[in-house]
Amino acid sequence: MATETPAAAEQDIVALASATPDLSTLVSAVQAAELVETLQGEGPFTVFAPTNDAFAAVGQATLDELLAPEARISSLPAILTYHIVPPVSSPRPISRTVRRSRP
Repeated sequence: MATETPAAAEQDIVALASATPDLSTLVSAVQAAELVETLQGEGPFTVFAPTNDAFAAVGQATLDELLAPEARISSLPAILTYHIVPPVSSPRPISRTVRRSRP
């Protein structure tokens, strides 16, 4: 017997990503970076979620480095949070946010 799931608007980012097979690598990275609680927190969030294909394009060796325990503390959270911006209503604030956050 199937059970009903909450409407997408009531789910957090992690639940939505976990329910999307093409975001499984992102979910693993979010878990490795210990960002689950953050993304389950009070939002809303705008997330530019890299798909499994995007992670594959980086290459397995680089992905393994990013998921290594050493990177979980420093570089992985920084890379993932780069893909999260406060909610906006038009493209202009997004472009300003991206320009300000570039290294």
